[in-house]
Amino acid sequence: MLKNIKAEKKIYYIITTLLGVALLGIPLARYVVYFLPVIVIFIALLFRCLTFNFNRVVAPFILIILVSLPTAYEYDINSIKKLLFVTAYSSIFLFIDFSKVKINFHYYGAVLFTVLLWEVGISYLGMHEQVIKYSIIDSKSIFESTLAFPFAMLCSYYILQSRWLLSFVHFIMVAITLKRIALIAILITLLSRLVPRKVRNIIFSPYIITSLSIILTSITIYFAYGGLDDQVSEIFNRSANELSQGRQLLWNRALTGVDYEFMDYLFYGSGVGNVATVLEDHYGGSRILLHNDILVILIEYGFIILIFFLFLLLNQKTFEQKVMALALLTLLFTDNVIIYQHVMITYFFIQSQFTRENYMKRLHNKQHKPASVK
Repeated sequence: MLKNIKAEKKIYYIITTLLGVALLGIPLARYVVYFLPVIVIFIALLFRCLTFNFNRVVAPFILIILVSLPTAYEYDINSIKKLLFVTAYSSIFLFIDFSKVKINFHYYGAVLFTVLLWEVGISYLGMHEQVIKYSIIDSKSIFESTLAFPFAMLCSYYILQSRWLLSFVHFIMVAITLKRIALIAILITLLSRLVPRKVRNIIFSPYIITSLSIILTSITIYFAYGGLDDQVSEIFNRSANELSQGRQLLWNRALTGVDYEFMDYLFYGSGVGNVATVLEDHYGGSRILLHNDILVILIEYGFIILIFFLFLLLNQKTFEQKVMALALLTLLFTDNVIIYQHVMITYFFIQSQFTRENYMKRLHNKQHKPASVK
């Protein structure tokens, strides 16, 4: 048993190190992250710690993989890439249970910080005496990076553990790498701490949050079609597309490109990867992403699958896990994090630790339960 526990910890360090190498952007090395499942499962077989670990955290992403299969006969390159990206991280946590070991997130944070220093160095070399611009409202920073997302995840993790110094350090990292939605995810985590314990189960019910998410998705579609243009312009003194950093136009192109109608997309959508294909056909480029994973799921898989995905994502056991799922959901609404390995692997590691902490807490309570008086 001890060997198995040590093995999972070794695999954690291997994953984190290889993930860091991939994030450096070095040619060829950056693709190592997509071969992680093969590497990790092979090592797990050697260490004899391979196990089937289907659980609530991995369930919504396995759903995405399964509902992608019916359209396999018409896959294009975007379909294959999307399925590969989701399968890459899901398979690791489907076959290895990291809740068996205590993860050292100091090492994980240090790897991300090293990558940030690398990116900052590259940016500095390319500045050529440019003025450093920074604006949260305009979402402008010379050091803007998707590293903001895993930093935000770690910040939220430490907030939920009341480790305020570490949460502040990671908040600074998010501020430097500047993704506005990452800051909002942290704010939601902070606000969740203010919710009275007696009403947490009600407020963070997967039924309530799923319903609110569907309403927000409907508002997103209304926003994409220009329904809120006047209100946005009046309040923020700028166009809706400008405020959303071009997302309004992207969302509109995707919806009109597939001739979106609610009833036509009720039970199934246009197929995995189709949104990227539609946008590429329209703009004539490559790697054009929608920056809204929730809308992508709706278009590619349909309304019913979206409801199931949201419910499975939010239906976690503990309060901490529910808040982390809500933080991820916040990111999904305005970005492409469902295909970002460094975001999703961070999320799964954190959720596995909350699973471990919940188990240890229940075990401690059971051991110290007073004997019944006869």
